[in-house]
Amino acid sequence: MLEQLLNQGILDLLCICLKNKESKYIGVSLEALSNILAYGKTYPINGENPIAVKLEKNGTLDHLENLQKHHIEVIYEKTIKILETYFVVDDE
Repeated sequence: MLEQLLNQGILDLLCICLKNKESKYIGVSLEALSNILAYGKTYPINGENPIAVKLEKNGTLDHLENLQKHHIEVIYEKTIKILETYFVVDDE
């Protein structure tokens, strides 16, 4: 089932939802991304999470990095958790 969603562009749709001004949509999208990334972690390709690789390529990682500055704490916390769990974080 998740494979079908991935093939139908769910990651691109979630990327669009992360740009929404409504915090509710952003929060739900972050939860969905977290679950999809967890799925990808269980099926690595060449030692990498294939979902994380796709998110880096389609620009979603950039949006996640921008959400670190979100004024709503829950959004900030969910974003930080995703970045620290599934991506290499630079300590700048």
